[in-house]
Amino acid sequence: MSPVVEFCSVSKCFGSKLLVDNVSFKLHQKEITTLIGQNGAGKTTIAKMILGLEKHTQGQIRIKDYRVATSAWSPSIALAKYA
Repeated sequence: MSPVVEFCSVSKCFGSKLLVDNVSFKLHQKEITTLIGQNGAGKTTIAKMILGLEKHTQGQIRIKDYRVATSAWSPSIALAKYA
């Protein structure tokens, strides 16, 4: 079964500050997944990148078969395409 969400070596910088560094994971349909980490570890930033509220700096994010670009992603595209 192919993943619903896939992060491949994703990083996010804000100015010179590295918020998320080289994160990779896959989320599959009918699985329950939890992000656990200390304050400031990047959990909210990762969730925002999945939702399209933040853009990643490096790496690749895929939602089903749609490759999320670092500059042209919006949640409405994924909802319209995969709802």
